[in-house]
Amino acid sequence: MNSYSRDLPSPRVRLVVRSLIVILLACCVIAGLLLYRSYRAEVNERANKSGLVLLRRAIQAYYGEKGAFPEDIKELVPNYLPGIPVARVKRHSAVNSVRHISGKDFRAKKFADSGGWAYVNVPGDSDWGLLFLDCTHHTEGPGEKIPWTGL
Repeated sequence: MNSYSRDLPSPRVRLVVRSLIVILLACCVIAGLLLYRSYRAEVNERANKSGLVLLRRAIQAYYGEKGAFPEDIKELVPNYLPGIPVARVKRHSAVNSVRHISGKDFRAKKFADSGGWAYVNVPGDSDWGLLFLDCTHHTEGPGEKIPWTGL
C-alpha cells in the first residue's frame, strides 16, 4: 500500500467537503444578487428624487422668467433642461413621459400609476405647476414609506 493513500480523506469526506463548498458558493452568489438588487433600488430612488428636484427647479425658473407655469413640461427643454429625466420606479418601466392632470384629479387622488411624471397644467387651478411621480407605490428609502405622489 502506498504511504500517501493513508493520508487522504475517504471519498465520503471529500464528497461532504465538496458539497459544503458548493453550498457556500451558492449562498455567496445569492447574497451578492440580493445586495445588488437593494443597491439598484436605492440608486433608482435617488435618481427619481434628483429628477423631481431638477424638474421643479426648471418649472420655478420658467415661472420666474415668464410669470406663469408652462402648459407643457416640454417647454422647459432645452432652455431650462437638457431633456426630461427618466423616471425609474419599481414595478414600472423606465420612462421620461409626462402625463398632464388637472388639480381636481390630483386632489381626488385619481392617479394613473404610470410610473412616469405627472404635471398639473390647468391655468388658474390652485395646484397649477405641481409636478410629481405618477406612482401610487411607496418609496423604498430607509425608514420612509411615502407614496411617490406625496413627494
